[in-house]
Amino acid sequence: MKNYLPVFRLPLYVALIVPVMICMASCRKIATSEVLSSSSVANSKVLEAGEPTLEAGYFHSFILKPDSTLWATGWNYYGQLGDGTNTNKSIPAFIADSVIAIASSFQHSLIIRSDNTLWATGYNEHGELGDGTNSNKNTFVPIMNNVKAIATGFYHSLILKTDNTLWATGLNEDGELGDGSFTNRNTPVFITDNVKAIEAGTFHSLILKTDNTLWANGYNAFGGLGDGTNTSRNRPVKIWPDIKAVSGGHYHSLILRTDNSLYVTGGNFYGEFGNGTVWGTNRPIYDNITDGKAISASYYYSLILRTDNTLWSTGFNAYGQLGDGTNTNRIFPVKVMDSVKTISAGGYHSIILKADGSIWTTGYNAYGQLGDGTTQGRNSWTKMLLP
Repeated sequence: MKNYLPVFRLPLYVALIVPVMICMASCRKIATSEVLSSSSVANSKVLEAGEPTLEAGYFHSFILKPDSTLWATGWNYYGQLGDGTNTNKSIPAFIADSVIAIASSFQHSLIIRSDNTLWATGYNEHGELGDGTNSNKNTFVPIMNNVKAIATGFYHSLILKTDNTLWATGLNEDGELGDGSFTNRNTPVFITDNVKAIEAGTFHSLILKTDNTLWANGYNAFGGLGDGTNTSRNRPVKIWPDIKAVSGGHYHSLILRTDNSLYVTGGNFYGEFGNGTVWGTNRPIYDNITDGKAISASYYYSLILRTDNTLWSTGFNAYGQLGDGTNTNRIFPVKVMDSVKTISAGGYHSIILKADGSIWTTGYNAYGQLGDGTTQGRNSWTKMLLP
């Protein structure tokens, strides 16, 4: 069982105070998905022509504008925003230009620049930045060349190079790097080849190969890998064929097949599966969704974008992260918005891009992660104040 605060199986009354507990512990340490281009297999958000790209971290948010400028708001205790300070923001601030992809989770962030170089900032105790040190950074530092996709877990990073080889760095105590060991790394190590896309859950990794097969490794006590066991794996194991998109959450994973049907596996403590139960599984089960377009799994909740561009949400909702106007947990998906293009689920907040190009947020906001100029939480959608 993980020994970090946010990974315990929490009863509701404890989950309600997780953010407070983290800060009281000196902020001691947590993805999302796109459909290959916009909310899918990799939690690396890749810039698409003409529209912004969203990345919700745990207590912070990134917006990558169509002009390749990166903006950020929210928690910055470890320098995860990369602006050269450790000061929180409540309105998105300019961070960098010439950026084409962003990935961020709890306390560290990765970007790919237009020349396909990888850069990293933030917390680095386990080597998750991959710069050969274990020192935190508050500005982006160069890591590697020839990179095309990135994904960040709680304390590990996945890196997909232009030759379709997968590399990984950071925490590895449950095999989340997939290199066959349980040894932490502070420089990227080669994992496997023929990789099409990547996604990192909190302490597990999901890999889509070029033949559209899904592979997984890492923490598996609740079945988040979907291999039919509860055994953690330190090398990728084959899970399923015909996969279009995946998203790794805290203890659960969402799997979108090529026929747009949605499957789920792992922990289901608050209804994050959306199948009317709170029972988990260690093998993918059908989730009664036949028209999935994009998926984003987070910390005990899930966002589902359907082919009619309606957004549905399910699971833990104590902070209003589902955006349904309540703070009531849901065990079935509820419709929360029309005309949605892109989704991103953070720790306890959510960000969406609407068809008109506007960006909306909801949920926990103590650090300004909603980007509305306040630190007031919301349980219904509020417009982000993006300069």
